[in-house]
Order: sequence, then structure tokens, then C-alpha cells
Amino acid sequence: MAGNLTARKVETAKPGKYSDGGNLYLIVAPTGTRKWVLRFTWRGKAKEMGLGSAALVSLAEARERAISACRKVANGINPIEDRKRAAGIPTFGAMVDIVHEALSAGFRNEKHKTQWKSTDVAPRFYPFLSSFPAVVLPCWAGEAAGACAEPLA
Repeated sequence: MAGNLTARKVETAKPGKYSDGGNLYLIVAPTGTRKWVLRFTWRGKAKEMGLGSAALVSLAEARERAISACRKVANGINPIEDRKRAAGIPTFGAMVDIVHEALSAGFRNEKHKTQWKSTDVAPRFYPFLSSFPAVVLPCWAGEAAGACAEPLA
């Protein structure tokens, strides 16, 4: 992916969006901050993946990261989701297990532990969200079981 940009152009570019080819872009904000972005299509939708600040990531390294991400797309792997998994962000299913374990000390008996997972979480969310990354701690952490759960219509 030999591109149109040079190291000098990266340093001196005015605010705007500059293509290096291969869907790699240098975006310069009005404040002068510079970042690398890769554009790609995933399941028919346009996506943008940040590759880092131009102050920390060189042009050559940005090209390498873009090539690596493009290979993942070609192999049917979403590079954004892959990066989240590599960063150790748990899935919703794993987060349910973590929260259940944290709350289980407050339950009166084993039956309540089983009921929380089977009545509050599994039927509503598990089938749909178990493989999605969980990026926020559920509101029930640290509260009584089902304290913030609202019935779904």
C-alpha cells in the first residue's frame, strides 16, 4: 500500500481529510490534532476504525495497521470487534456471570441464586446479547437482584 502521503505532509497538513490510498486517511482537526482512520465496509455498512494519533503512530506503522485490518476484513473478521476482544472487554454473557457471582453473596439461598439468572436475565437478554461486548457495568451491580430491571412490553 504505497500511498500518496509522505512523512513531511503528515507533519505539515492543514485541517482536513487526506487519503493515503487503500482507505487509510489522515484526519487533521481544526485544533491541529492528527489521527489515522481506516474506512472499510462491514456487512454492507461503512465503518471507520481509528488507528491512533499521528503523533504516536508513524505513517509506516499506520499503513501496517491498515493492511492488517484489511486482511481481517477479507477473512470475515470485524477488526473493531477483534480489537475489543483482544483488549479483554468481556461479552455480555461473561459480564452476566461476573455480576451474578458478585451478587450471589446477598441472596438468601441457592434457589434465589438460580432464580436471578433464569428469571431476570436469561429470558430477556441472553439470547440476543450473549456474544456482544459489554462496555458498561450493568445497573444491578451492587444492588439487590432486579432492582433496576424494568419489565419488557
